[in-house]
Amino acid sequence: MALILLADVGSTWTKLTAVDSNGSIVGQASAPTTVGTDIMEGFNSALSEIRGQTGSKEYSIYACSSAAGGLGMIACGLVPELTGQAAKLAVLGAGAKVLQVYGYNLNEDDLKEIDDLRPDILLLAGGTDGGNKKILLENTQALADKVSPLPIVLAGNRNAIHQGSEILSRAGFSVEVTSNVMPELNRLDIEPAREAIRNLFMSHIVKAKGMETLSRRLAAPLIPTPAAVLAAGKLLAQEMGELLLVDIGGATTDVYSYGGIETPAGMVRKGIVPPWDMRTVEADIGMRYSLQSLVEQAGRENILAQAPHQEQWRQELDKILTYPNRLVSPGLEGLEIIIAQWAVRISVQRHAGSMERVYTPAGATDVLSGKDLRGMNTVIGVGGVMVNSPDPKGILTMDSKGLLPEKPRLMLDSKYIMAAAGLLAGSEPRVARRMLAESLAAL
Repeated sequence: MALILLADVGSTWTKLTAVDSNGSIVGQASAPTTVGTDIMEGFNSALSEIRGQTGSKEYSIYACSSAAGGLGMIACGLVPELTGQAAKLAVLGAGAKVLQVYGYNLNEDDLKEIDDLRPDILLLAGGTDGGNKKILLENTQALADKVSPLPIVLAGNRNAIHQGSEILSRAGFSVEVTSNVMPELNRLDIEPAREAIRNLFMSHIVKAKGMETLSRRLAAPLIPTPAAVLAAGKLLAQEMGELLLVDIGGATTDVYSYGGIETPAGMVRKGIVPPWDMRTVEADIGMRYSLQSLVEQAGRENILAQAPHQEQWRQELDKILTYPNRLVSPGLEGLEIIIAQWAVRISVQRHAGSMERVYTPAGATDVLSGKDLRGMNTVIGVGGVMVNSPDPKGILTMDSKGLLPEKPRLMLDSKYIMAAAGLLAGSEPRVARRMLAESLAAL
């Protein structure tokens, strides 16, 4: 019987997990991702090890990827706080990273910046259904006139998107038309845009990343790695209740939440209701390539204040800042733990919403913006930083200030298979659940 092979082709490592039809993990291997030559070199190297572990040569293969930096997108809306924010949430939920967000009319500087950034995809929104369509059409014409053709997801006012699509298509753009990300004021409908982004990822980005050979061997379309993690978390939340996933990487920290959208009694909400399943990416918070920014925000002295020997930690921190590929020296793992703690603390705080007390003639009112994470049942650590740490519980423990989780149970994706399980969340949920149950460990 053929096994299921799940591949996560990252920017640095290609990770393979083999499971049987019951979801039991029967093999795991990894190899450096060979982006510079041929993706298949690293894939086949890991596959050779998997074959040695399992004795099998037949596999149904599923894959996700963030190689070559992942899927980079630009989001454009009408009002930045409304359709602009809706477009941004759709981009993040599809597993992409946001390069820039624009609102209102695109000016000459905006158009030049878009052309210089050369995103993999641009999501163009604007106007509620039946509302303003002038700016959306003006932006489609400006893009057609001033920007080199690129894939576009058009998800704005339903009364303007087809005319806008014609304008862009005539100029050589590849256009995917989908439902409005904000059909009514403050109401999101981002899942159709997410799906359109994933479709374009498959049809355009695969070739750009040199993955044609791998894609031909897959049992299902290639998807962005963060989209796979989002799907796995959604599957878990259906059984475990509201939860939070935190994935610390070398360059970014991703936070995924499921729930936290209810407005508590006695409060009123400001702005749009966020999606139940939401992802944010902190591009300036990471363990190596974004470490300088993380240290500046946490405060170097705050990090060193917890050192048993400050000078040793100071020297080690300087070395890591200078050489991002460097592993922390033996005996100084505590420095890595403290840095990771700050990555979690800052990233989750940004992901969470805020509460403001407003005084009116009728009395004080608490106003909620964004997500209220206080009721999260579980916080799960995901990724190599967590798995390889001697103290993942210490990394995930955070102050329950503001709207952060109050008394969650802490868990670890101990086998590093969250993305792999997410690849099967839609087609084989029973198998994916078994994988997750085997990997999740209480802290």
